[in-house]
Amino acid sequence: MLTEKEKMHCMSILELVSDEDIMSLAQTSTNRSVDVTDRSEAEKAILAYTETLQEFFKRRKISKEILLKYLYQNGYPITRNAEKDKIASDIIGYWQTDIKPHQPPKIQQEQKPVYNYSPTSITINLNMNYSTSPESSSASLRSDEQSSAQAFVSWFYDMLNSCNPFLNKPPQDFGPHHFWSNAQLFLIMNTASSKVEDQIEGNVQVSQRLLQFPQQQSLIFSPNLSAEGVQVKTDPHGLKLILVCGTLHLTNNCIGVFQQSFGLVRDPVVPDHWKIKIMCLKMEEQQALTIPTLNECEGVAAIEGHTVRVLQQSLADT
Repeated sequence: MLTEKEKMHCMSILELVSDEDIMSLAQTSTNRSVDVTDRSEAEKAILAYTETLQEFFKRRKISKEILLKYLYQNGYPITRNAEKDKIASDIIGYWQTDIKPHQPPKIQQEQKPVYNYSPTSITINLNMNYSTSPESSSASLRSDEQSSAQAFVSWFYDMLNSCNPFLNKPPQDFGPHHFWSNAQLFLIMNTASSKVEDQIEGNVQVSQRLLQFPQQQSLIFSPNLSAEGVQVKTDPHGLKLILVCGTLHLTNNCIGVFQQSFGLVRDPVVPDHWKIKIMCLKMEEQQALTIPTLNECEGVAAIEGHTVRVLQQSLADT
């Protein structure tokens, strides 16, 4: 029988399996000897009737794509070309040797800023520094800025992904109220056969366009939440520029990578209240063999520069 620790590990993989496949897997694992009525009962039955980890990983519903998603979400090394048996063996090895994956710094709940306020006119100083720069005022300030950026990125994509019906999660409050009324989205989508560029203006239109990705195309954004995947520039007058990269997933398959910039503006009257003014989103269809980092992403500098220029102009016009 599986140990309690092994059951805990296996449960973290079962959580990535769809409801339909979980119910099917419960029937297979129990040889149809147990009737289950919901997902929770099915998961318990699967673990109770599984003798070994090897038996667990041999199940067809525990697919290679599920295992790759588990590795990625938990920060373990990924080798997409490896066979399922090799990936399963590596995961068992990580568990048995208690190897800890690389995780981004933990962010306390109270550190998350509130992103809700009315637009106001702000002057921009373009002489911004990355929060990771040694020229920043202090190590503590750099850490706070980086944590704030990672909190924002986690908040934004968790909220957007929750609107994907494939995930079977209650949708969160993603909508135009998180954007300025004159927000802008610059979109670049590269596939093997086409390149599409688009510009969307207005908080309602921007939020609706972004929602099309999870709701209509079933896309899942998986950002790299480490310091290599999230960077932030700040300005003392109220500008925060955040850059992030990650992978794109369709159901259980990784289909590409993305880079995105966010131009946030702070309300000078209400401390720590922010709203999205401009975004640039570049999506590319390709095979992602490793977790992308900003240093490896082509075009990030162009996205950054465009975001700053447009943000400067839009605020100058308010």
